[in-house]
Amino acid sequence: MQKLHLDHNQISSIPEVLGQLRRLKWLEIENNQTATEVVETMDKFRSELNSQYRVIEVDQALFEKAGELVVQYSLRAYDAMQLAAAMRVRSIVALMPDTQLVFVSADDRLLNIAQTEGLVTDNPNNYP
Repeated sequence: MQKLHLDHNQISSIPEVLGQLRRLKWLEIENNQTATEVVETMDKFRSELNSQYRVIEVDQALFEKAGELVVQYSLRAYDAMQLAAAMRVRSIVALMPDTQLVFVSADDRLLNIAQTEGLVTDNPNNYP
């Protein structure tokens, strides 16, 4: 069963976590980091993942909402899952004082759709 991870400020899916690991591997290749340095970075990432995120299960209702989003916006499956999860978590985060859910993606089209659905968004590419 796929799980999504909820931080106090953002939500990300397993594919995004795998993407982070892929970027860490890219650091080794592009920045000439040693294998040891990459392993240390990956260990730090995993530690933060385990300590800063809470896991929520993906259930049938979430799959159905993602399916609706695929049809409505012609989204890719993982993008639809991420958006559906963020929409569900929005109500949970609304109960947390001084906390705001921010939908993060480097995909401008997905960000525009998320904004249409009432989410606050941010693009990491906006920060050099």
